[in-house]
Amino acid sequence: MRSVIAALALLTVSCIGTTDESGGPALDIYYIDTEGGQSTLFVGPTGESLLVDTGNAGERDLSRIAETLRSAGVSRIDHMWTTRFHGAVHCQHR
Repeated sequence: MRSVIAALALLTVSCIGTTDESGGPALDIYYIDTEGGQSTLFVGPTGESLLVDTGNAGERDLSRIAETLRSAGVSRIDHMWTTRFHGAVHCQHR
């Protein structure tokens, strides 16, 4: 798992400062504030997308992610990476 995270971090760092053939950014990264953390949307120069984490269930996080997708021009999520469970767990002790 550490090697996957290290590879993604290296790819991200190496692509942030690069440009595509037209001089535009090679990789757009959007940080989305979600309850208890953040989601991250990566959009490559071909428009392919990766969403890392989805936040919690409910309108709050969903609307923030949907708005970011719209503003980034993403019509579908090509890849999704979930790092942990994001729902709230409620336990009742009797």
